[in-house]
Amino acid sequence: MSSILNILKNNKTRNWGILAAVVIVGILAWRLFGSADSANATASIGNEALVSSVDLEETIEASGSLEAQPFASLNWKTGGIVESVNVQPGDFVKAGDVLVTLQPESTSASLVSAQADLETAQANLRALIAPDGSSVGSAIENASKGFEDWNDSRVDLMDALSYNRGGGDDDLFDDVITARDDLVNALEDYPLAANTDAQFYYWTARADSLGYTGDYNYAALKTSLRAELDKEDADYVDEILAAQVEFESLAKAFGESMEDQDDAIDAMKAFGAYEQSADALLDALQAEYGVLVQPSASDLTSAQAKVDSAQANVNNLSVLAPFDGQVLSVDDRIGDTVAAGDLSVNMADMNSLYVETQVDESDIANVKLGNQVEVTLDALPDILFTGEVSAINPVGENISGLVKYTLRVTLDPVSDDTFLPLGTTANVVIKVRDASATLIVPIAAIQNDEQGEFVWVIQSDGSTKRVDVVSGSIVGDQVAVTGDLFMGNRLQLVNTSDFAAPNPFGGGK
Repeated sequence: MSSILNILKNNKTRNWGILAAVVIVGILAWRLFGSADSANATASIGNEALVSSVDLEETIEASGSLEAQPFASLNWKTGGIVESVNVQPGDFVKAGDVLVTLQPESTSASLVSAQADLETAQANLRALIAPDGSSVGSAIENASKGFEDWNDSRVDLMDALSYNRGGGDDDLFDDVITARDDLVNALEDYPLAANTDAQFYYWTARADSLGYTGDYNYAALKTSLRAELDKEDADYVDEILAAQVEFESLAKAFGESMEDQDDAIDAMKAFGAYEQSADALLDALQAEYGVLVQPSASDLTSAQAKVDSAQANVNNLSVLAPFDGQVLSVDDRIGDTVAAGDLSVNMADMNSLYVETQVDESDIANVKLGNQVEVTLDALPDILFTGEVSAINPVGENISGLVKYTLRVTLDPVSDDTFLPLGTTANVVIKVRDASATLIVPIAAIQNDEQGEFVWVIQSDGSTKRVDVVSGSIVGDQVAVTGDLFMGNRLQLVNTSDFAAPNPFGGGK
């Protein structure tokens, strides 16, 4: 057919329409039934009419507004003076493109150095992930210095204990000397500072024994690194670790045994300095491992966080495209002064258009995902758009006493040069049933009583038989019906009707 015929689902609306048509038919009956028009002659003869058939397509009409997904209104995150405007309405941009920028010197002091801070943070992150020669050399040098400082602090500790014995236990002091010699001999027998693999095992074993947590799983890493060493090398490292624990335990005990308070304080200060150097050695070895082998998760997280923070500050100086799309409007001009929160650019992906609309509860059961849809826009009435139902919200919303269900209609792509004003009213026609043969009868044949709608069928002997029907679409002076009728049935027409449409506002018929 040349136009889409919609089936009226609201009984009150349908009955009012039929009543109005009956009145019109009654007023114009002498013209309708006396006409020589050949089309009417096929449907009615005198006070009779024939049941006929037409192809009808069942549709649901609704309305909404044209939208795009994604759509973004891009606002300034900080204030300043506009330095550059790189786009104009209609331009197509890619995600990450710089659309508008501010003069750095016109913003807050914290943002002036944003670019330099970002470059520094990025360099530090790269040094962790893929260290250069200078980073590696620096890490090895720091580890070597850590060993030297540790040895020096051990000598200083022994000097403090020897010169300030302060009434400490002599036998305990002799044990300290023995333990010191055992540690020195162990380090001489196996030069730990010359073997990085052994250093890494020493670091993890020592950290595990001290209960370190956070940066690595020291117990698991210790086991893995020991397995990578020759057994003889691993045993040497274990001997160094055991001698170190023994020396530190005895040195601390001797310092606490001193009777002279001043000597005891000097001894404990020396012991504290020794502990700091031992801890610093572990930090240097961990940093060396992070550069040579694998940075810790916390180091990577921290470095990445600094990059992200610096990048956010740099981004505040610009308006960036968050996705691929088209620029719809630009509010800024070079030299404009803007404040945080001011609108800069509107943009959208105009290849992803949709209409969100609502249908009555009496229609929702007929709507299915994939139903084909035709859309016209009030702003572009001469262009017909097509699409399909892509989403149905199964939860209804009560609007002024009527339950409505929200649908999303996704539109098919259109040519790039078509002007598409977002927000314009969209008139939606949802096709819920393909065109099929449907029986129609003159409106003047429909009657209504407490049992509902019916027609009088003229039998072959001239008598009449009541047949209940349900009316649907009005097609001119005809109405689609369903019921126990057949094409060609003779119907009795009425010039008046006892049909009384119910009051659509309530309160009776």
